[in-house]
Amino acid sequence: MVVGSDGFGFAKIEEGDVTIKTWPRLAQDRPVRNVVIESNAELQANTCIDRASIGETRIGRGAKIDNLVHVGHSCTIGHDTLLCAQVGLAGTTDVGNT
Repeated sequence: MVVGSDGFGFAKIEEGDVTIKTWPRLAQDRPVRNVVIESNAELQANTCIDRASIGETRIGRGAKIDNLVHVGHSCTIGHDTLLCAQVGLAGTTDVGNT
């Protein structure tokens, strides 16, 4: 299980007349965001949850996340929401009673 990994994406860095696209972890002054896992949430094997790029990534109270699920950056999973195996959520997706 991985909680709080860097999300997938690119950042633009302007250097004179050149624009460089780079992974976010290489960009300077990138704010560190968080992952919130509320009480009684269950995360199964090989679940990956990216930390937020804006706001927070939140797993709601009593949510159940099955094996091989990917939760993208800044997603919100509602209370008592079920995500079954091999679900993938793109960044900033809201699911359930958010």
